[in-house]
Amino acid sequence: MAPKISVIIPGYNTQEYVKAAVESVLSQDFTDWELILVDDGSTDGTGAIMDQIAAEDARIRVIHQANGGLSMARNAALDAARGQWIFFLDSDDLIVRGALGILLASAEESGAEIALAPYRLFTSGRRVSLSGPTGSVKAEVMSGKEATQLALYQRRIDNAACGKLYARRLWNGLRFRKGILYEDLDIFYRLWTRAERVVLLNEPLYLYRQHGESILHRFNRKRLDVLDVTDRIVEWVEKEVPELTAGAHDRRMSAHYNMLLLMARHGFEDREARERCVRVIREEAPKSLRNGRVRTKNRIGALVFLVGGARTAIGLSKLI
Repeated sequence: MAPKISVIIPGYNTQEYVKAAVESVLSQDFTDWELILVDDGSTDGTGAIMDQIAAEDARIRVIHQANGGLSMARNAALDAARGQWIFFLDSDDLIVRGALGILLASAEESGAEIALAPYRLFTSGRRVSLSGPTGSVKAEVMSGKEATQLALYQRRIDNAACGKLYARRLWNGLRFRKGILYEDLDIFYRLWTRAERVVLLNEPLYLYRQHGESILHRFNRKRLDVLDVTDRIVEWVEKEVPELTAGAHDRRMSAHYNMLLLMARHGFEDREARERCVRVIREEAPKSLRNGRVRTKNRIGALVFLVGGARTAIGLSKLI
């Protein structure tokens, strides 16, 4: 019989963390799951640790593949998954006790195809409690388009693939884009708008590890992938879900503004990328200023840019 939930943990050179991630799954009171571990061509002991873990529990399988990046690792697991529901957990993160059961119960009770919950940050090297909610968890039901809109405006809901429970059918014919950064941002809007209902919980169930090794805590050229990603969001939304167009444009402006500031802060010289960011911000900023749904932070940034230009915006950002 197929398991209820397929939990997917991809890993590349995370021998220090992967066992703890798996143990947080093993500690769940809900037990009708399979766990698919993907060793994405690790050069340390990650693969061996995964094999050892799988040998001790028949519900756990390991996929070994040549290094192809996070998208390819997740895609391999999606192709192998048998569960009715899909849940992603990064190999350096954790889930609290009861997380899977709470998400599944909320989805089934509300008729939702996606169950979302906030995450809680913790610092690598410090002890963290896996205790879950002790009382009732409040749930808010909305449409997939409403949830997508909130994420586009970066309000209340994040677009990360991890920590969310998805009905398996939503992934039919849909996979992560290969070879890019921001693969979660690249896919979420196409995935979430397929859902009739989404349930949003008010208690954090996912524990997101903070450590300096993460690529998103550094800056390199791959960070500029977000420019193409948000351009594609606007193009797709305008064609497929035009009622979300304003949110898509604001997300595009936010990404280009952020990259412009990061390039300046890190002394990253790329004239073409800088000019691209300035052009897009100049185009999008007036729209964000007129849109009452836009975050105050974005509206202030748009105003500063329109009044003082790119140099003023960059200068002020260095003082904050």
